[in-house]
Amino acid sequence: MRTITNTFVAIGLLLLAPVVRAAPPETPKLSLAYIPISNFLTAYVAKDRGFFAAHGLDVTLVPINQGNTGIAGIVSKSVELSTPNPTTFLQAVDNGVDLVIVAATHTYPTPNKVGLLVSDASGVTTAKDLVGKKVGINGIGGMQYVLLQQWLSKQRVNPKSITFVEISFPQMADALQARQIDAATVSEPFYQRIISAGIGRVLIDLQADIPAGTLGTMYVSTGNWAKKNPGTIAAFRASLEDATRFIKTDPEAAKKSLITYAKMPEQLLQLINVPNVTVAATPAQMKFWIDLMDEQQLTTGPIDANSILAP
Repeated sequence: MRTITNTFVAIGLLLLAPVVRAAPPETPKLSLAYIPISNFLTAYVAKDRGFFAAHGLDVTLVPINQGNTGIAGIVSKSVELSTPNPTTFLQAVDNGVDLVIVAATHTYPTPNKVGLLVSDASGVTTAKDLVGKKVGINGIGGMQYVLLQQWLSKQRVNPKSITFVEISFPQMADALQARQIDAATVSEPFYQRIISAGIGRVLIDLQADIPAGTLGTMYVSTGNWAKKNPGTIAAFRASLEDATRFIKTDPEAAKKSLITYAKMPEQLLQLINVPNVTVAATPAQMKFWIDLMDEQQLTTGPIDANSILAP
């Protein structure tokens, strides 16, 4: 009898206990600027599968050509979130732009390719053959540009002997085919499009020397916006966590979101692997990029990794 009474008392206390709920988003309607590549699969899936909506968010995905455009967008408040690569992000922070990492997208190693692709017409087979050639880059100072500079230095080729031309990913195949450029640094899904069409071949895997666990790209906001929107950030991260679980459970279904947001033909989906998706970002994951930017004197000194993460 006493056991039954104690049980009812325990149930009563549970019913009376306050229910702990997540804080509602301060900014439920927001825009996310993104480059249409496979890196941002978590956001695509969160949008397509209703995970953003389930956490009280109405997120509009806004395609852009390069990371600097997205950073300009969040500074001007035309979007709340953007998706720069680590080098573009660190240069902006070094220049005094108030930016913080809200969430990660993926970490290395990643099965998706980022490489320097060359056309057969270029005659390029080694690093030294690039001297005097034109190389297409999505953004001067961007991640691929910095990784290429590192590789060229190791090959004892002066980067100044090469002409770099800024071209958006969707235009790189046409530029290679028209011989406007001799080579290009390319990400998925454009990498596979160029290879499968026979427009270019791989000269170097630009990701080969990136340490395991290093952060790939990221979702960022201004620091001021992050301070005012802890509930929104919590809902955004929770949505990405849901998307991450979905991607790991059913990668083939998840990849279908690339058709809409990366404008990828369905017949090429089988050639694409899902990234090593993750949401949490840590200071250690940025060490490689911080050291590399300092080494190449692209920042005025090492950046404190702890200062660039949103709470």
